[in-house]
Amino acid sequence: MMYMFVRNFLVLALLISLSITTSYSQGLIINEVMANNQSVISDEDGDFVDWIELYNNSNTAINLNAYGLSDEIGNPLKWQFPDMSINSQEYMLIYASSKNRSTGPADWETVINWGDVWNYLPGTYEPAATWKDIGFDDSQWQSGPSGFGYGDNDDATIISNVLSIYIRKTFAITDVSNINEALLHIDFDDGFVAYLNGIEIARENMGIAGTPPTFDAVATTFTEPQMTSGASPFLYTINDFQSILNNGENVLAIQVHNVSQTSSDITLIPFLTFGMNTSPIQPVGIAAVLQGSLPRLHTNFKISASGETITLCDSSGTILDQITTGVLPADISIGHLNDSSSLYIFYPSSPGSANNPQDVQLISGEVVFSLPSGMYSGNQYVSLFAAQPGDSIYFTTDGSNPSLNSFLYSD
Repeated sequence: MMYMFVRNFLVLALLISLSITTSYSQGLIINEVMANNQSVISDEDGDFVDWIELYNNSNTAINLNAYGLSDEIGNPLKWQFPDMSINSQEYMLIYASSKNRSTGPADWETVINWGDVWNYLPGTYEPAATWKDIGFDDSQWQSGPSGFGYGDNDDATIISNVLSIYIRKTFAITDVSNINEALLHIDFDDGFVAYLNGIEIARENMGIAGTPPTFDAVATTFTEPQMTSGASPFLYTINDFQSILNNGENVLAIQVHNVSQTSSDITLIPFLTFGMNTSPIQPVGIAAVLQGSLPRLHTNFKISASGETITLCDSSGTILDQITTGVLPADISIGHLNDSSSLYIFYPSSPGSANNPQDVQLISGEVVFSLPSGMYSGNQYVSLFAAQPGDSIYFTTDGSNPSLNSFLYSD
């Protein structure tokens, strides 16, 4: 058996050449950038693309209409934002994919999430026809958190030996006019029908649309849940939602059905997410499992893995912030920590949320190896990165001292 002994002061002789550019403003900043996203977060198309995270560290909301992001210093308005706002102390994620998408909600809010408590009724008899309406009295129903099922790894409320389960959850809306998209995500096994304020909004494997299935109806085919395998739940766009939703109380009601009485499982985990024109005063954010499945803003450029300067400017072209990424290994980000002007390398990264001090990987003056020192069996892939973003690493493999004429590390 072959072993490789890795010591980060013995494997390579290294020389760091310093070069970093950054500016910083109080207000809107570039909080974090990833130039080589291999597995951290996928976009709504399932692609792993570069991303830029903004943060508003001011005390007021900022309207981003015609603000710009760019990878060209001489063209700061290369890609411009639509008419949207970012609240005080809020984070915003933009994909640097070159897909050039500048429409969509300013903010996504998951108002019904995995683990929320629902009122539920095991399908042992036919409920009243009004069970899915706002005014229905479900006080005699049981309550429990999602998911619902026979008791495998995705079930928090266990219900066995039933062909169907009925669930209801009320939620409040302050201003329906502030919602411009409504999405139902649902993980299920094997069929379901979903209703919003008594109106059918989605169904799968349960016969003719508009006809509520009886409690003992079976799903027309077998469906495996998605989340147990690491995939996103099934997505359904809610059409005409503004004519269905109310300012004040609303109710989401769902009936899930098994494919047969002898089936080994039944599953139901719903999510309800709204795209907002402006963020609410007390945002709840996006459910973590939905992060990659929601439409986002996309710039008309990508970030070079060899290093680029990313510029943020206002609508007049005045530069607000810049970050020069340097050469970043896969899934490593660069950004600010604790609202400071200093730049740090982060692993793991934190797209859409605050950078974690525990994730800072580098100490000034060091070259860090992606693998800790130790004994390894077989071949290993080892990457290097420098303490300061933008630094260059030169190396030799013959034990001699490196110089600026030695090999330049790039990957």
